[in-house]
Amino acid sequence: MRSETGIDGIERVALSFGTSIAIVPMIGLLLNFTPWGIRLVPILVAVSGFTVFATGIAATRRLELPPEERFRVPYEDWAETAKTELFEPDDRTDKVLNALLVLSVLLAAVSVTYAVAVPKQGEAFTEFYVLTENETGDLVADDYPTEYTVGESKPLYVGIGNHEHRQMDYSVVVELQKVTISNNTTRVQTERELTRFGTSVGANETWQQQLNITPTIEGQRLRLAFLLYKENPPAEPTVKNAYRELHLWVNVTATQSTQHRVPPSSVSSKEQSYAS
Repeated sequence: MRSETGIDGIERVALSFGTSIAIVPMIGLLLNFTPWGIRLVPILVAVSGFTVFATGIAATRRLELPPEERFRVPYEDWAETAKTELFEPDDRTDKVLNALLVLSVLLAAVSVTYAVAVPKQGEAFTEFYVLTENETGDLVADDYPTEYTVGESKPLYVGIGNHEHRQMDYSVVVELQKVTISNNTTRVQTERELTRFGTSVGANETWQQQLNITPTIEGQRLRLAFLLYKENPPAEPTVKNAYRELHLWVNVTATQSTQHRVPPSSVSSKEQSYAS
């Protein structure tokens, strides 16, 4: 029922939805300009804080009104009406419908509870990437070193992002390979293992490590391959049996004076066709 100086319950519900739709995006916009950014925890804290603050103001204003003008939700009337409809039906048809209604509500509650308690896991995968450090000290996927000298070390950064929904043990093998490519088939002529290591990465965590790449053989357009394995690598690591593979094309010369420049190549993924 509408009071002479206020709004009724339906108008309050509509106003509540409308202001929520307007205020929550504004809170997100403000968070975007803060160091916390638009993430789950900052949004949860900001929205909860605003709700508590607004509730405090509303409670203070309500107490300033005379008791007869204060808005209240008619819980008792609703409960009495529901009790009458459910337990004192007018006929057999109403009784059956009430039973179906109660059963539907219980089924919906169980379904929601199960969905919250046992959320569906998304796709399981692992990120594997190689980065370089730019002039400002940031790690970027650009400007990879392509010119080396035998025995000369240059840093690269290997990263692993674990999205397998459980803690994972990984192994990384780095090889320098002389290859020939013919009819879309890559054949490895000579390979040298430069380094290998293992690491454990927690679920939804990211791990990074600096590697100093030191070539031990010379040649033009050699394949610097980064091979990722779950747990331990096989006896003979190859591009074909790796879980994830990245590579760079590099030139390695015996001395600085004999180096030749070739257009740099970005990191690329596993070839579609090859032979070991």
